[in-house]
Amino acid sequence: MRISLLFALTLFLFTGCGGEEADIAEEQSAAEEQVPQVDAAGCDDNNELIIVEERLGEGQEATINDAVIVDYIGKLDDGTVFNDFDGVLFRLDEVVDGFRDGIAGMKVGGQRTLTIPPNLAYGPNPPSPMIPSCATLTFEIELLEIQR
Repeated sequence: MRISLLFALTLFLFTGCGGEEADIAEEQSAAEEQVPQVDAAGCDDNNELIIVEERLGEGQEATINDAVIVDYIGKLDDGTVFNDFDGVLFRLDEVVDGFRDGIAGMKVGGQRTLTIPPNLAYGPNPPSPMIPSCATLTFEIELLEIQR
């Protein structure tokens, strides 16, 4: 009788441990699914540029080979403004991919809001201490002029 009780207790403990291990494995698996995937640079691997057309322009359409003059405000996710320029001139082939792709196709007089993920912006190496590593950036842009 004593051996049977000991055997039953041992069996219960091993079965209980196996169940707990299965529960722990399930919890770990669920937690891993919730962790964002990261790219090689350590940033979230979200590569989707979000473009919101605020106002359609009626002039020429910008291409990635153009120089443009724009007004823009750059913000972080928490709303902190890190850049605010009026009438700035730059070539679209010399800016971060998300900015370039977000302006290409705009018409003069148009306004857009761009939400640029880290992999299409500065990734882990921002050019300014005001921009955190791996930051998603939002730009409110008005296209004033295209120079070809």
